[in-house]
Amino acid sequence: MLILNVMKKTLFVIIYFIVATNNLYSQRIVKIGAFNYYPAIFQDKDGEIKGFYVDAFHEIEVEENIQIQYVFGTWDEGLKHLQNDEIDMMVSVAYNDDRATYMDFCSTPLLTVWGEVYVNKSSEIDDILGLEGKTIAVMRSDVNGEQLKILTNKMSINCIFIEKPDFQYVFESIVSNEVDAGVVNNTFGAGKSEEYDIRTSGIVFNPFDIHLTVHKNKNAELLMLFEDYLKTWKYDVNSVYNTSRQKWSHGKVGAIQIIPKWLKNILISIIGITIILLVFIVLLRYRVKKATIKVKNGEKAYRDVVETTINLITVVDNEGRLIFTNHASLIFFGLPPNECIGKFAFDFVYPGDVEITQNAFAEWINSNDNIFYLENRQESISGNILDVAWNINIERKEGEIIKITSIGRDITEQKKVQKELLIAKEKAEESDRLKSAFLANMSHEIRTPMNSILGFSNRLKKPDLSQESRDTFISYIQNNGEILMKLVNDIIDISKIESTQFSVKKEMVLVNDIINELLVYYRSLKIKDKIYEFVLQVPPGTENMKIFADNVRLRQLLINLIDNAVNYGNNKVEFGYTLNDKNSIQFFVKDNGLGIPKDKFDIIFERFFKLDTIKNIGGKKGVGLGLSICKLIVENFNGEIWLESEIGTGTTFYFTIPLTEKI
Repeated sequence: MLILNVMKKTLFVIIYFIVATNNLYSQRIVKIGAFNYYPAIFQDKDGEIKGFYVDAFHEIEVEENIQIQYVFGTWDEGLKHLQNDEIDMMVSVAYNDDRATYMDFCSTPLLTVWGEVYVNKSSEIDDILGLEGKTIAVMRSDVNGEQLKILTNKMSINCIFIEKPDFQYVFESIVSNEVDAGVVNNTFGAGKSEEYDIRTSGIVFNPFDIHLTVHKNKNAELLMLFEDYLKTWKYDVNSVYNTSRQKWSHGKVGAIQIIPKWLKNILISIIGITIILLVFIVLLRYRVKKATIKVKNGEKAYRDVVETTINLITVVDNEGRLIFTNHASLIFFGLPPNECIGKFAFDFVYPGDVEITQNAFAEWINSNDNIFYLENRQESISGNILDVAWNINIERKEGEIIKITSIGRDITEQKKVQKELLIAKEKAEESDRLKSAFLANMSHEIRTPMNSILGFSNRLKKPDLSQESRDTFISYIQNNGEILMKLVNDIIDISKIESTQFSVKKEMVLVNDIINELLVYYRSLKIKDKIYEFVLQVPPGTENMKIFADNVRLRQLLINLIDNAVNYGNNKVEFGYTLNDKNSIQFFVKDNGLGIPKDKFDIIFERFFKLDTIKNIGGKKGVGLGLSICKLIVENFNGEIWLESEIGTGTTFYFTIPLTEKI
């Protein structure tokens, strides 16, 4: 009987020891909200929850003897589950004041991300202005979508936003052409855009951190536990968090190792078997722990999207001092990132834009808004100047500025094209204005000599007309005919200029034959109400001067200039030529008229510009083509044309023709 009692007590002790040991190793269940956010966390085709979050959290399961259960749904459903205490923790949550009322946030972020707009590869959307009138898909309750709405509203860009349950549905709506564009954060976009065969538009905005969260004032010890692991993981390139993130982001998906759950409730029949089993469990758990900590060496370090984008990303403090730049600082600033730290961002702003940039910065600091847009010019230390469009996000906590993150995009080519289009538009408008004025004047210019020709022709029909009157009328008809012919020739020449058919034919020309002929011609003219003196000046010993030029065009050039001298001069015209260092012949035509203001020198050779439009300059009206034709002829001779003039003294026009050969 005594032996039986001893055996009962011994068996009781054994059973009690087994139960206590089992309780010692019992696992706490932690429920975490999951949604489709590839490659961080997502539901695979086999129904399993996977991603680099899951890989990393598995280490916590092993180390801390907890069991994680993932509750899958949409992003919006995950937030509601946390509010209703249906889960213990939610991942990838951006901080805002509303969420802070029912959530506590892990101070160490899971990731720093930003919003990015994706489009079909055939889309023409490549900047934020291209979103005008477009339909854009956003994830319900997502910070990225909300911030794009604010940004487009500030810039008066009208868009239609359609909400989707998660990022996957956003990409599917782009592929199906349901929408023109979609907003996701960069982590999901970089990992999935190739699979969906879509591209980024280059529109990036709103950098922010995403965190682990728990219900307000609950699970503080759980949040602290994950905080400790995140601090260790983030700064260890070989941690499970970083190596798994690299693996998933590059699509090199291997089998996820599942740590087996050991059967706890083992019936032990004898004390010896129970002791052996307990030792076995302890040893096995130790081996699993060591195997989990060990990771593969030699894998390539994960390259963050921050270091692959062509855009400049900077972080400054509330004084504008740089505390971070990505590799694009080499292009924008001319310095590597490590040499930029501590410098003021204003040091790299083009001097002409420093004031407006500093004023804008001061306005942002004192504003209640957090999202801003600015365009300015940046100048690198090598002097390279770029036009840059900035998207700025200010992160505040309890009213204090924590950091100011900016994304700068090079818009130099875009600005250049806009400027060229504006110049072309102004030139076209000016040309159109001048042509309109020219056409309006043409009816008068043609009608005047035509009326004279017709009038005097009718008067010639009178039978009793004296021979003297007949000769006078014929002279009038001839003079007006010549005026009309010159007008027609000018119109033909300017038409050739417009159609690029104007040309000169170079041949050997006797210069003195042309100018002596012109001297005889002009001295024979009877200029109404004026007695003109025409003086020819040529260097001695140049009686047989020859040059290669177009005989007809050279005559036309000299006649145009001499006619101007007659029309706008007083009573004397001098013309001729000199030799310039035996390299070129320099012609001149000089009058003694009222002169031309110096501020008109640059425009006097433009088409349709008329000398008689200059204030206080008299003379016979023209159509504004003669001098522009002169300039074109000289340029075809590979020469130059210019003028000198003094008000009240007169004007001298010069032009040169290179001396190809002197005989």
